[in-house]
Amino acid sequence: MVLLDEEKDANLNDFAKRSFRDVADQDYIAARMSYRANLREPFLWSSLQALEKYFKAILLFNRESSKGVSHKLDEALKRVDKSVWHVRQFCYCQNESRTIIDERNRHKFAIQGGFLEKIIKNNHDAAKFLIWHNFYYGRRRTDTIKKPKIHMSSVNPTLVMHPEIFEELDKLVTISRETQKYFKQINNNN
Repeated sequence: MVLLDEEKDANLNDFAKRSFRDVADQDYIAARMSYRANLREPFLWSSLQALEKYFKAILLFNRESSKGVSHKLDEALKRVDKSVWHVRQFCYCQNESRTIIDERNRHKFAIQGGFLEKIIKNNHDAAKFLIWHNFYYGRRRTDTIKKPKIHMSSVNPTLVMHPEIFEELDKLVTISRETQKYFKQINNNN
């Protein structure tokens, strides 16, 4: 199947959003949950995972390769909340119009359709962990956290939904050999 450049861009942006930015938003919430529970190591690992995925999303949105980035961040960021807020301002396709928000007006910044924004707007169970003592995403301090309900969820992998972007995506992100073999075989059969 031959895709128009516009379709290919839309599918690559969908991959960047769903596979990197949205998952990074979830890692960020997990980091805050771990911090609140006084679990230092999971807090640090989840923070690192969130930042790595945000960086990969930025690269993919701008069609820059993230191959070789892996888990190599030279410097740990001191304040995860502040770092995430600043990084997310650049986590979009550069040809979209966007205004960079001064830190003093941080509450005016929102990514349209962003996962964190949905968590807050829909008062998701994770919202309390996200906004608890959070200068960048919180409105006020919360001393209690509702016990989360256990929910089942599933997400279709974006590459399975759009196998036609495999060749372009393979140039931009690291894909395991098994997955490469699978999608090359699928695309050769079409």
